[in-house]
Amino acid sequence: ALQIERLRSITDYQIIIVTLKELEDDIDQIIEIYDKVEYCINESPEKGRTGSLQIAINLLENNIEKLIVVPVDRPGWSRETLEELMEKNSSSCPTKDGRGGHPVIIVGKDIDSIKKAQPNEPLSSLFKTNRFEVNDSYLHLNIDTKKDIAALRKFAESLDY
Repeated sequence: ALQIERLRSITDYQIIIVTLKELEDDIDQIIEIYDKVEYCINESPEKGRTGSLQIAINLLENNIEKLIVVPVDRPGWSRETLEELMEKNSSSCPTKDGRGGHPVIIVGKDIDSIKKAQPNEPLSSLFKTNRFEVNDSYLHLNIDTKKDIAALRKFAESLDY
């Protein structure tokens, strides 16, 4: 819900959550609260992110021009970063200290490359992103373990949506 709240404070774009079957009940409760949010199940998440994006793209209209990928476990972006990202006309991602981060915007022919790819093909082999430097202190925050929750709390306290 944190990512949805943050996205909604900036845009009313359609949001599609790609999730696991075992999380479906939790997602149902969350999306009832929001407009223009739906979800789909990835039955084969072990195949990778490209497969997840293909599932989401299939729910959208055929002529999408831009797709913003916001991994739920990578919440460390700022409002300014997302706003700058949304203005990009080429596939792009923010960077901090020389390392790429999230969210990522995928544009035009790069979306077509995802559609045509094998589900397990790494996104980095399908297209290149233009990078732009940001000052987001938490850009590389990655919530994978219980010990990461303390960093997430500290980040959440710093938010001003």
